[in-house]
Amino acid sequence: MAIHKSPRYTLYVDEAGDDGLKAHSTHRNAAGSEWFVLGGIVVKRSDEPKLVQIMHKASNKAGLPFGRDLHFARLNHKKRGIICHELALGPFRWFAAASHKDNMRSYKNERAAGTSKKINPLYNWLLRLLLERVTKYCKNYNSVCSIINNNDDINVVLSNRGGLRSGEFGDYFTRLWLQFQSGNTYLSKGLIDFSVFNPTNLSIAQNSEVYGLQAADFIVSSLYKSLPQACQPTPSRDYLNILLPRCAALNGKLFNAGIVALPFEWKATLSGEKLEIIRYFEGLAASPRLCDPTTKYV
Repeated sequence: MAIHKSPRYTLYVDEAGDDGLKAHSTHRNAAGSEWFVLGGIVVKRSDEPKLVQIMHKASNKAGLPFGRDLHFARLNHKKRGIICHELALGPFRWFAAASHKDNMRSYKNERAAGTSKKINPLYNWLLRLLLERVTKYCKNYNSVCSIINNNDDINVVLSNRGGLRSGEFGDYFTRLWLQFQSGNTYLSKGLIDFSVFNPTNLSIAQNSEVYGLQAADFIVSSLYKSLPQACQPTPSRDYLNILLPRCAALNGKLFNAGIVALPFEWKATLSGEKLEIIRYFEGLAASPRLCDPTTKYV
């Protein structure tokens, strides 16, 4: 991990909801959320200019002032829809993990908790799950394109939403790298492929300064908007459905590839609308516009 080369891909990561595991209120005006979503977009370095162009076009079509950063929560339904339609044509693939926090309170991973000063290890764990899938996807893409893997292939940029320190995450993933080398991992399934990811290639930036993070904000916010909870009594899949053509697929499926749901035992622990939305995710299939790595387009 000592030799650094220019990354081929950048993973821009943002979040929706809060990652605290305290009991939430059932009142619709409660501050806490029942769900936490962490996700992002993967862009080839060569496609970064195209992403900027699409973001500018989306902003212009939505009638926003030039130079204003795009933020899902600040826009009305019409403007959100316009921007989502433009992003659905973007040169990227997106990944997201949605965690129903009520069923995560009993889970504890001391190794993850000990690496960050954030309130709990949930953010760390979901980031790990994202990287497991992103590294697998990018490695498959390299193989299809006959590209030799390099552990500096993926650069990770996290949205600065407070409490994040890149050094802490670098330490966390370096520890995972050492655990993987020794075969001493906490979780038995799922591995980050360090042949395409160097734990030191991780940074934190402001959303307002990075178009990739603004696009990631629309991804996680659209998924979050589809999730039923007390503080969101009328969830909508409208935005998510617009963006599905850019969701990463593996073996013709989106679930457990571009979209991950927690807890893993969701069929036994969730019920009602919450179970129904995860079943909806599980049934999503890759359409002709949804490309997996065998299409040579990331």
